[in-house]
Amino acid sequence: MRILAKSIALAILTTTPILAATTTTSPLHSIHTKWEEHKADRALDHLSQSGQYAMVDILQAKHILDSGESASALPLLLRASKRLVAAGNDRQKFIAAESDLHPVPQHPASSSHTPVIEKMAWIPVGGEFIVGEELAPEKKTAIATANSQLKSGQRQEVVETMKVVGEDTDFIVALAPLAQTQKAINQAIALAKSNKSQEASQVLDHVMDSLVFISDNDVETVIPTSKHASTPHKK
Repeated sequence: MRILAKSIALAILTTTPILAATTTTSPLHSIHTKWEEHKADRALDHLSQSGQYAMVDILQAKHILDSGESASALPLLLRASKRLVAAGNDRQKFIAAESDLHPVPQHPASSSHTPVIEKMAWIPVGGEFIVGEELAPEKKTAIATANSQLKSGQRQEVVETMKVVGEDTDFIVALAPLAQTQKAINQAIALAKSNKSQEASQVLDHVMDSLVFISDNDVETVIPTSKHASTPHKK
């Protein structure tokens, strides 16, 4: 089974010398740099920090459960549960029907994904910068570096790295259905306590399958509480 959630935690190389070599002081580049910095910061603002850490805990717990070590996975599952509660209080949480979300072609829903009809709470648990194939190799390296930094929670470093790209990029956001994810984690905790590591891991597969990946541009339309959300002009 393809685990789509792993796309939010890509292991990629960093090459700082290449990034430094792309820097220029031209006025046009300076304007482009400021714009890329703004876009990167805006995109990252859509992510729930608690949700991101919860997903990391879930992925690590699954890896341990796959090794048959229920007791070692239990602390991670318990921590993930607490972080999901915190994510539910983050301003990035929003209510929407799944039919209002538009998955990006780069990350289609899992073949095991079961859409939910009613409106529900969603939390943005991860993200990934993507670019076209025509981008210069050194700038693709910058994107890879930014995604690696994003995986490590280095927000300011991501913003700095994106300054050197100077091209249009898209930011994909991974969304998790909050109640469904919390229920699955509670089930996994109960199974882990009973030393049923395989069954607990299978439950976490359902968490991965429930994720929906949408463009950051679409996030703007479904998260009205964002500090970056547009407000009507006064007449």
